[in-house]
Amino acid sequence: MPDNERKQTIREDRQHIYGDPAFSNHNLGLMWTGILQDHFQVHFPNGIPSYVVATMLACLKIGRSVRPFNKPDNDDYVAMENYMDFAEEINPYCPGRNAVDRNEHNLKFPTLRPKNL
Repeated sequence: MPDNERKQTIREDRQHIYGDPAFSNHNLGLMWTGILQDHFQVHFPNGIPSYVVATMLACLKIGRSVRPFNKPDNDDYVAMENYMDFAEEINPYCPGRNAVDRNEHNLKFPTLRPKNL
């Protein structure tokens, strides 16, 4: 099976199992934001955007692929590509993107401040 066809098949399978990646990544971003705020006792004005979550998930696959005690699985590389393709599609900073508007993209960067202020 050609790489593009395999990527598309895996993406469709994952979407069938986990649902719309924009929705899933948006929810992950909200959960991770809450965990980070609680852990560091800071406040973020916005949740982690879906495209950043997708990039972070690609980093997870990169980490798994370079571990000496893990035999890299081709699925890790295909999943990594799919995460990065999705991040590119929805990244508001990516020129020429085919953006998916989920009303979550805010161009302001978070200001860290103590939770009690």
